[in-house]
Amino acid sequence: MNTRKWSFMLGFLIVGSFLLSDISLSQITITWPNPFPIGRTTETKIDTVISVASLNLGVSGGPQTWNFNETLDAWDVNFGIMDVAGSPYESTFGDAQWIDHNWTYIPEFLDPPTIGEMFSYRYLEGNWIKEQGMGTTATLIGGSPFVYPSPSQVYPNPLEYDSPTWTEERYFEPKFINLINGTIEDSSIVSVDAWGELTIPAGTYQCLRLKRHEFREIHIPPIAFILPQGRDEYLETYTYVWLTHDFETVLSVTADASLGEDFTEALYVILATNVSGIGCDPTCDPNASVPSAFVLGQNYPNPFNPVTYIQYALPEPARVELRIFNLLGQEIALIESGIKNAGVQETVWNGKDLHNNDVPGGVYFYQLKAVPLSGHQTLVQTRKMVMMK
Repeated sequence: MNTRKWSFMLGFLIVGSFLLSDISLSQITITWPNPFPIGRTTETKIDTVISVASLNLGVSGGPQTWNFNETLDAWDVNFGIMDVAGSPYESTFGDAQWIDHNWTYIPEFLDPPTIGEMFSYRYLEGNWIKEQGMGTTATLIGGSPFVYPSPSQVYPNPLEYDSPTWTEERYFEPKFINLINGTIEDSSIVSVDAWGELTIPAGTYQCLRLKRHEFREIHIPPIAFILPQGRDEYLETYTYVWLTHDFETVLSVTADASLGEDFTEALYVILATNVSGIGCDPTCDPNASVPSAFVLGQNYPNPFNPVTYIQYALPEPARVELRIFNLLGQEIALIESGIKNAGVQETVWNGKDLHNNDVPGGVYFYQLKAVPLSGHQTLVQTRKMVMMK
């Protein structure tokens, strides 16, 4: 097993979550979906050392026509968008608005490497999608699961062709056996360099293309009997990412930077093959618009003043009530009441009480009660929010 490849994979899978969608016009501007597509999932194929000559990577601008019909056989991996509530690192990143959930392969310098879930905690702030940090269930050389409280900006929102170049930076301190700390420093220079039509085995999609110039420095201290000399590694790669109209990724390819920006053979390829869940166009999955679970999302923005938005997902039609309570448990507002269809719903609170008076700043709770019309069990969820004055 080539351990250098696994080091690439650790960084490469941070690129994002994957979802298929389809629209009719080439994409020059794309926007993160509102409400957030909590519950969507994507099946992907991942493979190594794949020809990408057909993508003609050296050509920028648009409109472009890209074709990728290579067969990928190595790994099947599911990606998705999760709710923060109930997630493994909610206590660390509880103010995030959603999670990009994927899988990562951690190099153990053994064969096979450790495989674990990766949770990227994200939120909207102004015209940016940002990340509070990440956590994974994987461990490295007998250490504890990685938790990375390393804030970073991920994408401008909306994202446009020829947007100004931006930089992503992350700093991690993973713990190894006996709580020995290593370090991982990541930085990426990102630009939107092309737009056009991408055809893959799953279909044809109108996309923006990102170009990422990525740098990674890894330091692992000596570990007796396992890695007695320690390990220092410097990695530099180019990655191209194709995004559809609501930040859904259908293809990513990466290679060692020594091959140049117009490489024809990729070290790794991630290809979306099948999608289900909220956010998928019904043409790719007839049941995609119906969530699989009852979810009350985190309000956004949070903290807020004076307006905030609240989204929730219903797996079946239900009579709903959405109420606001203060710290004393007193109801101060009823902002949603009535029958709602299955799907993702969104409502807004303007910071006013039952008598249309402005409420003071502080901590509040919002509670959703859903009574399914089918007679199934009543569902109740409560979350916290903060009004700034």
